[in-house]
Amino acid sequence: ALDLRDHLLDYSMMMPVYKASLEENAPIGTVVTRVYANDSDFAGNGNGLILYSLPQRKNQLNFFNIDSKEGVLTTTTRLDYENQKVHNITVVASDLGSPSLSSTAIVMLSVKDIPDEVEVSDKPVFISRYYELEIEENVHTPVELVTLNLTEYYENFKMKYYIYNDND
Repeated sequence: ALDLRDHLLDYSMMMPVYKASLEENAPIGTVVTRVYANDSDFAGNGNGLILYSLPQRKNQLNFFNIDSKEGVLTTTTRLDYENQKVHNITVVASDLGSPSLSSTAIVMLSVKDIPDEVEVSDKPVFISRYYELEIEENVHTPVELVTLNLTEYYENFKMKYYIYNDND
């Protein structure tokens, strides 16, 4: 029997809009959700096989990845509530027919705020990774060169800073 390509991909029976939430700073690779599409065409010739993708133009930040066969959406970075509270992620499901038919769903991901005092890493982190400064020649010492700030959790700790030479 010849399979006529007469079925469009359908998120509507599953969910055209998915809602998910995730705590900020969740590890890279954390599962956000799994999307499902349905195609009633015969899978043996490609018309009924579904591949999932994230269109780059609609998902500018590249914070997410999707398993093309399973539809499992994961993070590729740690999300920050203070930077963006909600991510609207466009997911496309396409069949392998020629021409390919597709359908789109939206994943609305809410990022949950974690109080800064709970966001503790195993070591202090500077606010900025690089510091650049200039100092005049023959300045009288001691002289303050730069103020180094740590993340909020460590701001009331007493810290010692050392300057060392990588070449030693």
